[in-house]
Amino acid sequence: MISIRTEADKAYISSPYNPEFVKEIHSIGSAKWHAATKEWQVPVESLEDAKQVLRDVYGTDGSENNEPKVTVKLTIDDDVDLGDIQSIDNELVMTLFGREIMSARGRDSGVKVADGVTVKGKYKSGGSMKYPTIEFGKGTEIIVYNVPESLAKKTKVKHATVEVVSKPKIDRQALLDEKSDY
Repeated sequence: MISIRTEADKAYISSPYNPEFVKEIHSIGSAKWHAATKEWQVPVESLEDAKQVLRDVYGTDGSENNEPKVTVKLTIDDDVDLGDIQSIDNELVMTLFGREIMSARGRDSGVKVADGVTVKGKYKSGGSMKYPTIEFGKGTEIIVYNVPESLAKKTKVKHATVEVVSKPKIDRQALLDEKSDY
């Protein structure tokens, strides 16, 4: 969950961990991590820039977001491991579409699939004790639900085919209600 609060001349941002977000938030001058509160601090003047980083990485800045959500299927093209699919820093966490998809604690721990994700095919924790990884078999399908449409359209994954398998659902009643406001 993403939240933003302001106090005087500082804005405080809480978001799920995502290495891409950490990299991008550092591009904002004076951005600081506060471990005690688990929040990022940025100057209020930079809040709009921080919100744009949130939207780029997570598909939302935490405010009311009516962006359509879609279901995305990734099909693994070859027998690969997590390092082949995305850059990692010795962490066994697969992140896509601004959220965690799956993780493992170590080579022999097994893989934990995140909520809102289904995996069909071969996958397991593996590698060595020093360099553990998550391994995927060719043809493994990773289905991710409720992905913001803008992120689904722009995401590319090495060694995988990414396709939107459901169109956004149109809330007919919301459209009629909006029309009646005019």
